[in-house]
Amino acid sequence: MRNIKTDFADESIQQTIEKEDYKLVKKQYGKVTLTHVEILKKNRKINKDVGHYISLDFETLQDEKDRKQISEVLLKALHQMVKISDNDKILIVGLGNSDIVADSLGPSVADKIVVTNYLFKLFPSQVDKDLRRVCVFTPKVMGQTGLESSDLIKAIVKLFNPNLIIAIDSLASSSVKRINKVIQINNTGIHPGSGIGNFRKPLNQQVLKVPVIAIGVATVVSAEKIVEEAFVQFANQAKIKVTAKKKQQILNDILSHRSLQMVVTPKEIDEDIEYLSTIIATSLNQFVHHDLSNV
Repeated sequence: MRNIKTDFADESIQQTIEKEDYKLVKKQYGKVTLTHVEILKKNRKINKDVGHYISLDFETLQDEKDRKQISEVLLKALHQMVKISDNDKILIVGLGNSDIVADSLGPSVADKIVVTNYLFKLFPSQVDKDLRRVCVFTPKVMGQTGLESSDLIKAIVKLFNPNLIIAIDSLASSSVKRINKVIQINNTGIHPGSGIGNFRKPLNQQVLKVPVIAIGVATVVSAEKIVEEAFVQFANQAKIKVTAKKKQQILNDILSHRSLQMVVTPKEIDEDIEYLSTIIATSLNQFVHHDLSNV
């Protein structure tokens, strides 16, 4: 099959047989499946940086109990991914374009974060001991500002001097079934736009000189992948006798059409983004602060 772009490590490893290059562990928490991929060695087929990637798969966002469980498992995964101390300063970055719903996850999460840095500046003696120093920044996209997000974030890092950066962004999946139904976190940073071929400067520790945790949700899938999945399913169900080489040739001919060079998102994206941003923000607020009962 064609190597269609994906931001998800557990999808990337399916494209290689070099199993010594990664470790894979799966756990089940109620209705949430946690998949932990550790990339041990980067290879061309996996195309993911060495580090830890945790994805949470779930079936639905409609039930409040299910959303609460997703948030709890995400919090568990965050604690597994990184440790923070009481005096750490944390910068939370909401990547994306708030004017495009499928790309608005980052700004939507940022709007729900409990920001405290100003309290430490104005009322240092009155700040609750359960709160950490947190700032939020939404750099928008290059088409709106004319500047790379990484350059803007570098300036904020120089001003705020955080101990940890947590970046949230919308991602691309290679599976239609995972759209708005999987959350990934990693400790390798993020390459904005890489899943749809719109490469921007990376946001990682090497560039920003600060540890970076990335959180993302699959909100789009390529039209190519939809066609590919439909074709394969039809061929299998119809039991069409065609060689693998011929099947690949047919697919390549179909997918080379210029009209398929687009990404697609489901019609319920507005509601899903609200659910997902609330889930992620709830987990992050509990992660960066000890206790929010007095806030």
